[in-house]
Amino acid sequence: MITRTRMLLVSLMILFLGCLWWISTKVTVDTIQVRTPPSEDILNNPMAALQHLLINLGIEAESHRDRKLLHNLPSTEDALIVRNLIQPLTEERETALIEWVAEGGRLIYEPFWLGSGGERAYLHEKMGVLVNQTYSDEDAESEDDEYEYEVHAQTKIDDETIFVHFLSDYYLTLEAEDIEVVATSKVGIHAARVYHGKGEILFITDSDFLNTPRTWSKGYGEDGFSVYGLPKHDHAYFIWTQLKDRKKVWILHETLSPAFLSVIYQHFPMFSIFGLIWLTLFFFYLLKRFGPIIKHEDQAQRDLSQHLLQAGLYHWQHDKANTLLSQWRSRIEKRLLRRHPHLAGYQQDEFFHQLSIMCHISAPLLKSAMSEPCRNENEFLQFLKSLKTLWTI
Repeated sequence: MITRTRMLLVSLMILFLGCLWWISTKVTVDTIQVRTPPSEDILNNPMAALQHLLINLGIEAESHRDRKLLHNLPSTEDALIVRNLIQPLTEERETALIEWVAEGGRLIYEPFWLGSGGERAYLHEKMGVLVNQTYSDEDAESEDDEYEYEVHAQTKIDDETIFVHFLSDYYLTLEAEDIEVVATSKVGIHAARVYHGKGEILFITDSDFLNTPRTWSKGYGEDGFSVYGLPKHDHAYFIWTQLKDRKKVWILHETLSPAFLSVIYQHFPMFSIFGLIWLTLFFFYLLKRFGPIIKHEDQAQRDLSQHLLQAGLYHWQHDKANTLLSQWRSRIEKRLLRRHPHLAGYQQDEFFHQLSIMCHISAPLLKSAMSEPCRNENEFLQFLKSLKTLWTI
């Protein structure tokens, strides 16, 4: 018996191993590389690519999305990139920046273009650099083939020519001879360096090429993706050459403040969800119903006899028949005396006799319906029928 059990176990093991071998020969596992979505810091920080690039090249970098950094400027051994200004800097902040550069700081600055004839001179104008518009708004919106969205600007660094993308809408003009031209294109000058005191300022017409490349969304360009971004042409190398001798780089990119409700949802998601559900239920409660609105039919009125019958059955089931009858009798008697005033002078027997003539119901039955208590359901329904007739005369 023991031998038979052992043989059965061995057979089952052999069968199980054979199934595993067959499955292993028929099933193959392939590793598929799936593009992972961008991390949270990249989605919220358009300068994330530049920041990571500088860190990987051995330069400490930190990015800020507001102007608090300008109220407490970093060390003059560091570099500062200011771009994407929604509103121009105040004169006080510009003066502080100029003094910081004079003490040895390095600034890469994208001027806020306001056209010409402003009320005061802005930072780039104080340094002898003016921003000019290449095309008018009508030219940019037209479908003319001569309009180019971007141009290739070239610059030489250590006898090496590198190329950078710049928008074709703007170019710089220089009012001083000691300003160094850094990058030019067929449109004009796109980058110029001004030496001030111990430091320097690099003015650039635009800084879209510093944005984190949005490779997960459609954009411009023949390949279906954005033509801008640090990986294109020599953008990353150009930035590194301007900042490689600095200990730390501070990146200031100004963005619009998030909406109040989005901030609440970001910090308290469950509270926001339950609050929305509660508000929805509250509005449904105010509507006094949970179904669709039924269109009201004109002159829709319930039949009186049906109403009396259904109300009578309901009260009979709840042992309230006599109470209901007494109320109806009182109302019907008042109605009869109001509509037929001559009935007020009759005695009780003559009163019911006159009613029997008017409604063709026997006087004893009318007397029972108007005065006697009901003892069963059939008698109650009979009283209701007589009372309904009295109500209509």
